[in-house]
Amino acid sequence: MAQSTPGSPFADLLKQTLELSKQVQESQDAAADAEPVVVERAEGQIQVTAKTNTEIAIYLNPIAFRMGSEILAQELAAAVNESLTTLKDRQLSVGNLDLEAVNQQVEEISSQATAQLTNFMDGLMRAHTAAGEAEQSRKE
Repeated sequence: MAQSTPGSPFADLLKQTLELSKQVQESQDAAADAEPVVVERAEGQIQVTAKTNTEIAIYLNPIAFRMGSEILAQELAAAVNESLTTLKDRQLSVGNLDLEAVNQQVEEISSQATAQLTNFMDGLMRAHTAAGEAEQSRKE
């Protein structure tokens, strides 16, 4: 069975894939370690802290309830949205990792790997067919 050797196209593709995986992991680790985003609204009476896209803490000063439910809801929604947007922007810039470029490179690697695997499988099939024909000729 043929093995991938250092410097072979398949080994190069695997190396590129591993490098991309490490970059993405480093980016995710850096984003997880980042400081939380704190947004204050209504003169500090509402405070929203976003640690991750799924973890938010809300502080409401009791005085905030005097605003009325509609205004309180609007201010609270604005603070949550601002904190999540800021967190998302920060995560995208962490490590300067261009996710669009990573996705494009992964697609290229996938395409190349598929072509190489197809060529390998075609070679195996040809070898198998030739071996079968040789065996048939030998029997005749």
